[in-house]
Amino acid sequence: MTTTDQNDLKLARCGQRRIKTFQIYRWDPDRAGDKPRMQTYELDLNTCGPMVLDALIKIKNETDGTLTFRRSCREGICGSCAMNINGGNTLACLNKIDSDTSRVTKIYPLPHMYVVKDLVPDMSNFYAQYKSIQPFLKKKDESRQGQEQYLQSVEDRRNWTVCTSVSCAPAAAPAVPATGGAETSIWVQPSSCRSATENRHTRGIVRNK
Repeated sequence: MTTTDQNDLKLARCGQRRIKTFQIYRWDPDRAGDKPRMQTYELDLNTCGPMVLDALIKIKNETDGTLTFRRSCREGICGSCAMNINGGNTLACLNKIDSDTSRVTKIYPLPHMYVVKDLVPDMSNFYAQYKSIQPFLKKKDESRQGQEQYLQSVEDRRNWTVCTSVSCAPAAAPAVPATGGAETSIWVQPSSCRSATENRHTRGIVRNK
């Protein structure tokens, strides 16, 4: 437990309220005359879970039922709660609330996407692109399909991993060609991606292995 966590625990035990301010992007394009805006909410961190997703759920359940966002697994796997928090694309279920109550936490939908409502982006283009790149290995000879194991070395795993994180894709650079060897598409992963299991900024798909 960090010193900050210990101090937060002491404040909670002594009953001192810790009021945290959240500014959240709001917009319903289907409502006539509605315009994008930042709406302010305040929460007592002593009565809220530690993650930003906990704060959003508490706001929706107890303060404003019209607040709209996606969520599902709460385990950092599905990517449903991907959003922009304090300037970085991340998953709300993995992003810990900044316990410094003097700082405002600002939450936006993922950038470079159409907004369906509030923090919900239109994922249609993302899924279409994901389908088009066919992110799986392809063998030139499929005649022995299902007849033998495809053994994978550590080096193969390093080269064949592709970043498909919903949180980093909207901020990632376009695919750039690689030279030499197999046909390769490289996806440059931004350093703001916090949902990746490994801290590598460049990943790729190797095809026609």
